[in-house]
Amino acid sequence: MKHAPSKWLRALGATIISTGLVFGVATAAQSYAKIDTVWGGYVVCISKADSSVKIPLKGECPSGYTTKIFGARGQTGRTGGVGATGPAGPAGVQGIQGIQGETGPQGEQGLQGLQGEQGIPGLQGPQGEQGIQGATGEAGLMGPMGAAGQDATAESVVLTPDDFANGWIGTVETKNIAGYNHKVMVLPGGNNFTMIAPLVMHSSWRNAVSFNLEVIYVTSSADNSTWTLEHGIVGYSVGENMLPDTSTEFTVTPSGASGIQKAVTTTYVFKGSASTSDFFELSIGRWGTAENLNGDIWVLAVKVSPNF
Repeated sequence: MKHAPSKWLRALGATIISTGLVFGVATAAQSYAKIDTVWGGYVVCISKADSSVKIPLKGECPSGYTTKIFGARGQTGRTGGVGATGPAGPAGVQGIQGIQGETGPQGEQGLQGLQGEQGIPGLQGPQGEQGIQGATGEAGLMGPMGAAGQDATAESVVLTPDDFANGWIGTVETKNIAGYNHKVMVLPGGNNFTMIAPLVMHSSWRNAVSFNLEVIYVTSSADNSTWTLEHGIVGYSVGENMLPDTSTEFTVTPSGASGIQKAVTTTYVFKGSASTSDFFELSIGRWGTAENLNGDIWVLAVKVSPNF
């Protein structure tokens, strides 16, 4: 594109100013001759013959006119380089310590473990030395004849709560009965369990065919409903398993609403036989049946008597 001579441009400027066409040219250019490019601007046509000015309706000048563009924006300059990284700011102030959380609730207590098996009885200790024989005392007067002794074939044994090992649930505790503290074997209701006790081996028991059990007990409340007594006597030979594995049940009906009661039942030797047994164990417990849902039973003693 050719540029108009500078003297012509001065003349054009004087002509536009003197004739008041500045506003008109700008308005016309904005209405009809705006260049539709990224640079914009306005088109003015100058006659090559007489240097007259013409505003085109389109963005082009007809033949015989020189095209001039006014108000066009220059091309965008190149993007400057990335500035250097500024220095690191100072470290922030440490925040205050958070409030300590509340202590969580304590977990549930675990179930009580099962009772371990009873250990094998220890060996009998050596016999102590015989003491020195004392001097013979004077002969005393003969006393009156005593009452007739008990038949040797009917020896009985009485077991107290301390003779029993704690079973699955049953425990030995101290309870107040009629104003006095007694150790009792507590048999809770609604559960199956067994407590066991060793029995002294009487020579006369070898011919026994059954045993009577007299269970002395107290109900923990004024409850005269029936309960189920689990019981059994088991004979063993040396070296056999020492835990009873057989028992039977007996329905007990209290004789009153409270106070000391007695349950009498008959049991048999369920393992081996009395004639070959070196050791006996008695099982006393309670069976979890519909008849066994009343309060605790407190056993004070168990009497064992052989039958022949």
